[in-house]
Amino acid sequence: MRGAPLLLACLLLASGCLGQGGGSALVGKPVPSFSLVTSEGQRVNESTWLGRYVVLDLMATWCAPCRVEVGHLQAVQRTYGDRVAILSIDVDPTESSAELDQFAQEHNATWPHAFDFDGRVGRSIGLGIPTLVIVDPTGKVAYQHEGEVTPEEIGRVVGPA
Repeated sequence: MRGAPLLLACLLLASGCLGQGGGSALVGKPVPSFSLVTSEGQRVNESTWLGRYVVLDLMATWCAPCRVEVGHLQAVQRTYGDRVAILSIDVDPTESSAELDQFAQEHNATWPHAFDFDGRVGRSIGLGIPTLVIVDPTGKVAYQHEGEVTPEEIGRVVGPA
């Protein structure tokens, strides 16, 4: 583990931002606008998946709870298929595309991954990691939570498979 991510993790932990629950300031509001490029080179924004539920997963490759979250997101993907789009957003600007690609490959995370290079998405959605936001098909935030989110919790928002 490199020094900078470790320092960032310590700062986030000290500030209570590594999954200590809470956070629903965005629920009921339109998802904040964003424009990102996935590791595959696809440009995505807040309207890319309108008409579907979208799970925005704020994460970092070195974050242990984020690694656990991948398993939950895989279960959601298996259960809901194309009804739910997943986008993991790496909020650590010190990480590289190669590290993110390696993380996705090692953890069989087959959905798009993107970087929040300027920190705008992290600041508008919530900087704690992991943070999970579910956007409803109309573009409004239906759920926001810092910390681990189980597939069952996501299912309560998305509805029956």
